[in-house]
Amino acid sequence: MHHDRICGLHQPLTSSHFVQARQDHNNLPTDDALLQVEKEVLEKHLSQLKQLFKRYDVEKLFAVYILHRHFKISDGFNLVGRIIILDECYFYWTRTVANDTLNSGEVCGRKFIFDKRQGWLPCEFHEGSAPDLSKVDQEFFHEFTKYLVDNDLTSTFGLEYIVPELLILDMLEIILPNCALLLVQIASVRLKDTTSKNGWT
Repeated sequence: MHHDRICGLHQPLTSSHFVQARQDHNNLPTDDALLQVEKEVLEKHLSQLKQLFKRYDVEKLFAVYILHRHFKISDGFNLVGRIIILDECYFYWTRTVANDTLNSGEVCGRKFIFDKRQGWLPCEFHEGSAPDLSKVDQEFFHEFTKYLVDNDLTSTFGLEYIVPELLILDMLEIILPNCALLLVQIASVRLKDTTSKNGWT
């Protein structure tokens, strides 16, 4: 089972990863599946998953990601997020970026899906360095993967790297009309666009 050398976290990204990430993102279920997952699946597994993350002391580094997409990405592009600070407020802007402008040394994976043949694969990226995993017990990735496989959850849940600036803030996700997403500090939000609360699991 491939689980411990994740491209975009443990290993550098290549151009082929960017090509596959766009395909994998577009194959994700649409966001209308979120409520069903939350009601029927998440409640059943939330406690065990939280205990697993806490036992390995990674609950501030990784989170469970409910697999979904808000829109499809055009060929040759990927979703890449970055931190923006404006008027002392934090924003996390995720937009489509052309693959040929991406420097694999300046982005890392942010959201990952598990493929039984290839292991963990990125489907969304963060503009910044990969996290320091030197203090993370690599057995965490094995145990988390095994839990998903054993419970037939690999098409429901993925793994998300928590960008440090987002950890300390309550954020709201705004879906923009131009194939972009914006996470905004709740105190600075004006509820005009489609929004959803963002948090662990």
